[in-house]
Amino acid sequence: MSCRRSPPAKPLHSLQKPRIATQESDTTSDCLGSDPDQGNQSNISRRQKRKHSDTTLCEIKDMLAAVQLEQKLQAIKFEEEMNKMLHQNKEMMQSIQHMSDKYDEVLKQLQQSKAENVALKIILNFLNKN
Repeated sequence: MSCRRSPPAKPLHSLQKPRIATQESDTTSDCLGSDPDQGNQSNISRRQKRKHSDTTLCEIKDMLAAVQLEQKLQAIKFEEEMNKMLHQNKEMMQSIQHMSDKYDEVLKQLQQSKAENVALKIILNFLNKN
């Protein structure tokens, strides 16, 4: 058995260049095979695509841009409101801390006053007995 292989013999019709319809030839007729005078030309027609108007595409892009802009503005507004609330929260925390410090101070003074009052009562009782 031979290891050498040769390419198959080419048929005569493959040596001829096939006729393929191009856009230039398609502009003359929409269907090449419909005319009986054309002879051996193959039945190739130009594909008709639905035309999309650019206005609808532009309108969609404009609507998306408008929605995107609106969302950005809402995000900015939301961020500003959050910053405002954070600032108010910080001020309230400072105010509560100040009130807590004052409460502790008043409580301490009250305890000192009670201690002084007890000491004065003891002195008064001692003086009344004498």
